[in-house]
Amino acid sequence: MGEVENSISKCRMIFFMPNRIKILITLIVAFILNAQVLYAAEVDKITIQGFHIKNVDEVGAEVAEISTTDGLRHSFGKTIIGQAKSDYWKDVVQKCVDKDAADGLDAYVVEREAEKTGRMMLCLSMFPPKN
Repeated sequence: MGEVENSISKCRMIFFMPNRIKILITLIVAFILNAQVLYAAEVDKITIQGFHIKNVDEVGAEVAEISTTDGLRHSFGKTIIGQAKSDYWKDVVQKCVDKDAADGLDAYVVEREAEKTGRMMLCLSMFPPKN
């Protein structure tokens, strides 16, 4: 009986948390689940039709909103946000969409090692991975 009461009290704690904390917990869980999915999948191929950068006030961070042929994708990754802000990437996507409005730029979500830190990061690539 003590375990059930303990679980109920934990649920009540989460229910009464401020929205900022709930959103932060949701983002952390989503990041963990997303990382597990991306590590499990070898390569994620997407067809990009546009980029938008939005500011999420609840967490004080920018998010890249990527329009694809399969719907919207979102990323809090700094590398992908940088690519979404890049005039080069925007220009290449726009040229592909101008050729065929139903299509877009074929890109791959890949892992790369950061040059300064050596940590693995997610980024977009126009070329399929070699391995």
